Amino acid sequence: MAHITGGGIPGNLSRILPEGVSAKIAAGSWAIPPLFSFLQNGGEVPRAEMYRAFNMGIGFALVVAPAGADEVRARLTRMGERVHVLGHATADPERTIRLRPRGLVGRRGRFTRA
Repeated sequence: MAHITGGGIPGNLSRILPEGVSAKIAAGSWAIPPLFSFLQNGGEVPRAEMYRAFNMGIGFALVVAPAGADEVRARLTRMGERVHVLGHATADPERTIRLRPRGLVGRRGRFTRA
């Protein structure tokens, strides 16, 4: 489990992944609240920095084994939580967080262009 705070998705999700595991996040798997577009446009903040610094609407993330994912999703939904499948874990000694199709790769809390 990861609380997505300052450091955004790469800085927080990477803390909970075990050695040799990375995550591939699908950028279109959740709706980004309009507030983040306002901040990006008003502050002329690059997209990579937005994902690095902000949660982009994802406040909490769980990494769940595929065999238990449906049950976890059903339980959370019954509890009134909105659930998004953000992506999947992969074997990778670099422990990167890849945001597709945005072309951003996160390492140690930072996103860069892939």
